[in-house]
Amino acid sequence: MRLCLGTLINILYYNRNNGVKVDLVCDSIASSYGVDLSKIYYERNNYDKLKAGRNNTPNEIIDAARLVPAEKLSNGIKNYILPIIKDSKKEAIIFEIRDVLRNDETINWDTTLGFDGFTKRNVCECTHLMFADTLAAVLQYTVLEVANNECQAAIKETGKEYVESFVVNPGEIVLDPEAIATTTPLTITSSKDQFVRTFTEVDSIHVMGAAAKSSAHIFCVEMSNQEFQFRRLQDYLFKNIGRYVMSRYKANQMASEGNADQIGLYALREFQNTYKDKSDNVLGEMLLYIFMEQVLGAPKIMSKIELNRLHGTISKSDGIHLYSGNFAGQPFNQIVYGASNIEEDLCVAADRAFSRILDIKNNRNNELRVVENTIYNNVFDKETTAYIKNLIIPEKGHKDSCDMAFGVFLGYSMDLSSADPRTYRNDAMKKMKSDIADLKDHIREKIISENLSGYDFYIYVIPFNNAQGEKLKLIEEMLNDGGM
Repeated sequence: MRLCLGTLINILYYNRNNGVKVDLVCDSIASSYGVDLSKIYYERNNYDKLKAGRNNTPNEIIDAARLVPAEKLSNGIKNYILPIIKDSKKEAIIFEIRDVLRNDETINWDTTLGFDGFTKRNVCECTHLMFADTLAAVLQYTVLEVANNECQAAIKETGKEYVESFVVNPGEIVLDPEAIATTTPLTITSSKDQFVRTFTEVDSIHVMGAAAKSSAHIFCVEMSNQEFQFRRLQDYLFKNIGRYVMSRYKANQMASEGNADQIGLYALREFQNTYKDKSDNVLGEMLLYIFMEQVLGAPKIMSKIELNRLHGTISKSDGIHLYSGNFAGQPFNQIVYGASNIEEDLCVAADRAFSRILDIKNNRNNELRVVENTIYNNVFDKETTAYIKNLIIPEKGHKDSCDMAFGVFLGYSMDLSSADPRTYRNDAMKKMKSDIADLKDHIREKIISENLSGYDFYIYVIPFNNAQGEKLKLIEEMLNDGGM
């Protein structure tokens, strides 16, 4: 057997929706690359020749494949190929591709298929796969690495009889799994009330080439007069200062002593005293805390300001959170260490955040020690302390300890002033979607080049009008009585 374009066309064709003909399958593949195959194949029998291996892959598709980003091809597959195949046959398609790969002796097990992060071994052995991303990688390999017109005999082996006789093993793989956060004694501290009025989610993507839970999300604040407006964000952060600054134990202690009305004032004074001379990174640290809790559903263990209060602090993180949930039917617990950065350029912000991530990773034992010390330092109540202790110091013979994961907040500049006043909102949304797609490829390369493929990443992004100026201005106004 050989993995080639004709083989892939066969697999898709024999798992198609009723009424779908071979020319539509071929057109859908080409459209995923932004190519109109109908303008190249004027004669109907050319589609049959491509499917049978008598034609090579059209040069127009090959040229497009050399330039296409992974995220764009994956989106093309979602838009053009998924609608023509039976949803119930997606597992069968992956099993058939795996079978062909296993029997293709021309491909070594560690060969990269199409895009970084996908190897023959990964595709054949991973139990959790993103369908469109995996198909994109395999398709890219067949287009760029295999001469379709040299595979006629191999294509015949994957015809109708092969596909229809193929036996799928239920439960062997999970496609497009989603992590679902679960409730624990460690509760969310930030306020949910204003979050949905403050932020709009523009797009979210899975980070291809990394663990399947890894994701990146881009949000924005309200826009008016061709600018991002931050008053609601500032107000929301100000109302959450007490929750960000104070440990649960301290807040509960003040409330039990009848001083609940003083918690906000106490927290604001501490916030002002801590950051009056060093506010460069505070906005990113606070937004990291908000997104970790409100979007990921990962309650804080300690915020950055709490870490700063530790004498002789040994943590390099911008905040530490606990993420507990279920993924593909399996429970998981992760300690999520934060890194934040706000720069003019999004990729520069990502590079600097990843530099911090490497520092955290290399400081692993000390980072875990900080979390362990919360057990003894009156950070939580007794029930929560016992729960945390059981997670990070499991009894012998019981479950494994928590995995390390990373939460990232990134800010960057987007100038709306030169946009068309009539369409700037839609133009901004399109630009943000393009930016997060480009970031995905950049992040994927960083994860692979820095040997971080065994970690999950939860990335949150917001554009600013002037990132360098606003990250200081917004905090400075909060330091002066909250900018109210």
